[in-house]
Amino acid sequence: MPQLARYLQINTARDATPTKYDYALVLNGEDIETTPLYGEVQPKKNVTLFGTHNEKDFGVVGNPPATRTFEVIPGSHHVLEASNRKLENVKAVLVVNAICTAVPEPNFYAQVENAGKEIGPMFAQHDGLIVKHFLCSAWGDKDIGGGLYFFETKEQAEAYLASEFWDAILVDTEWDKDSITYELYSVNGYAMAA
Repeated sequence: MPQLARYLQINTARDATPTKYDYALVLNGEDIETTPLYGEVQPKKNVTLFGTHNEKDFGVVGNPPATRTFEVIPGSHHVLEASNRKLENVKAVLVVNAICTAVPEPNFYAQVENAGKEIGPMFAQHDGLIVKHFLCSAWGDKDIGGGLYFFETKEQAEAYLASEFWDAILVDTEWDKDSITYELYSVNGYAMAA
């Protein structure tokens, strides 16, 4: 698996598959046993996660809920560096989305980049967490954000959601707590673009 993608697309419809991408993970929906303080677990579904470094690769394909496209905010790489784990070891993917209520500053990306240096190690300390991709919607509702996490096992993702650390994130993050959603997937296949 190459470097972190700059754009990620979660896709449930085969006819909405982008014509260009760097890699694809075939994901099987999993039940989430943990009950977080806020938010709602989404019904299981199978999806494909596409990653690219060029926003033009995806184009505008499909509409939610069939296709969701996110920009990976600079600073996410700090979690990967601090975890010292390998992207190719991903076996579980956790997606957490919500409506962000914070008003982004003009230098929002720079703020996240700088914050990533400090908070990267805080995320990376969790057992099996490879990387947290900090997300914001690339198209459509621009106030949708959250995280897409790569874990080494499904059990580690569950433990993360059950942790005091996650409870504190839920309380401290500026988002509409009623809008938080959770999805958990196991990795069923991986492909590089031809």
